[in-house]
Amino acid sequence: MQEVDRLGWVVTVPLRAGNYVLGVRANTSAVGDLVRDVFADRVVEEANPPGNISVLLAPVAAEGPQELHRVYLTYARMLRTRSVRRVLEAMWHFLDAYDRQAAADSLQVVATVFLAGGRAHLLPADERKQLVDEERQWNREGFVLVDRAALGLDLDDMTVTIPECGLEWTDEMNARVAALGLDDRPAGVRSKPGTYPIASWTAAANARTVAARVVNAGGQVVDLPDHGGVRLVRRLAEVLRDMPQSSRMIHDPVTFRSDIET
Repeated sequence: MQEVDRLGWVVTVPLRAGNYVLGVRANTSAVGDLVRDVFADRVVEEANPPGNISVLLAPVAAEGPQELHRVYLTYARMLRTRSVRRVLEAMWHFLDAYDRQAAADSLQVVATVFLAGGRAHLLPADERKQLVDEERQWNREGFVLVDRAALGLDLDDMTVTIPECGLEWTDEMNARVAALGLDDRPAGVRSKPGTYPIASWTAAANARTVAARVVNAGGQVVDLPDHGGVRLVRRLAEVLRDMPQSSRMIHDPVTFRSDIET
């Protein structure tokens, strides 16, 4: 049994996401009701999917340390925060990424993405768990984690795009969160929607050659029919030849910056 399965999930809410119905597990029935109401237009009644997304929203601690809210995609921890709003907006982005893949109107790159100085830095998706745990350290060094599992990729300009969040946050939402007794604080540093040039792309720790980098980076791209795999490979080979990468899986922002600026 995985660690996330031991956290005591009470209810699963089935939500439509692109071509799939995903199960969103919640740690209490009240949190499940909140998820159901916020994403009411996605609820698929009578469906019984497995727990693909897990949402733990923590109540205000009466004493001792305050537990953080957490979001998991399958078994990977995607977010730790004290902001309920950030959790729900991150969920909107995770679900929206599936919608955009189903629409087949753009390439999507599945990666852990940091923004710094108006540019994007791409790392492997499976690095996110470790980086989430050290997010404040990265923030202090000027890196902002993007709360999205897949971003639109423009091969010509080599940019990624973060769309506007379609979830409207209202005073009623604030009141409901307070009524549930959930810990809720300002989210702090957040990524902003927009289009960002890719400044570095680290697809694997030991990708020493251009060919290895292309293979690993290509594996992160959801290649849609209108874009062609041959064009993708050629374009990646062209740009990755000179694009900075980290030579290892970095969990330290200072070392990472040194690697990509060398």
